[in-house]
Amino acid sequence: MSAGELADNRDLRKPILRLADIGTLFVEVLMPIEAFGKLALEQNVEVLPEPPVGGRHMAKVKVIDRVHDAASGTFGVRLEMANPGSKLPAGIKCKASIAGVSGRPVVAPAGVAGPPRKPPSALPARPL
Repeated sequence: MSAGELADNRDLRKPILRLADIGTLFVEVLMPIEAFGKLALEQNVEVLPEPPVGGRHMAKVKVIDRVHDAASGTFGVRLEMANPGSKLPAGIKCKASIAGVSGRPVVAPAGVAGPPRKPPSALPARPL
């Protein structure tokens, strides 16, 4: 299809565009600054989606943010998680359990209701 070309919607088997591909999910994790240097690229991380989805899924560290947020005492980490068959919905809240890194309460950004609740070894995360 070219710019300006009219789309023919009679053949529904030929999509015009794909709005989202959730075959791979990205999980954004806020880590306490004390954990900086304890993570490595390609490290395995366990991701635990909140109910009703639940379950345990493995993801890999793809990006470790080198810019820290002094106000909250955190830095960001991006995980990549396979989602075969697109079985997990995108955008759900989850927690990440990272070996050798203990969690601590992270200040919730403005607009987030309530304090984060988590076990000591889990850190808040959100798939994109």
